[in-house]
Amino acid sequence: MDTLQGDIDALEREKTELRERVKELSRKTLMEGIVRQSSAGLIIVIFIIIIIIVVIFVLVRWILRQSRPNKAGLKCPCVDERTDIRPSTIFL
Repeated sequence: MDTLQGDIDALEREKTELRERVKELSRKTLMEGIVRQSSAGLIIVIFIIIIIIVVIFVLVRWILRQSRPNKAGLKCPCVDERTDIRPSTIFL
């Protein structure tokens, strides 16, 4: 009978140890997943910000190029004779 009780106690200790290991591994896996997801999200946000900056830069260059008079002294083709609306005033 004492042998059976000793086996039961050993199994209970092993069960407790295994539960603690599962909890620790679950926390570790959860934290690794959170870190992986947050770093991926951060990379996406940085990429989107870079794209927005490039688009703004291209638009500003296009607006500046359209508002500059050409070297021949001709009117810019973007100016409408009737309304005199330039694209730069539309975007602002």
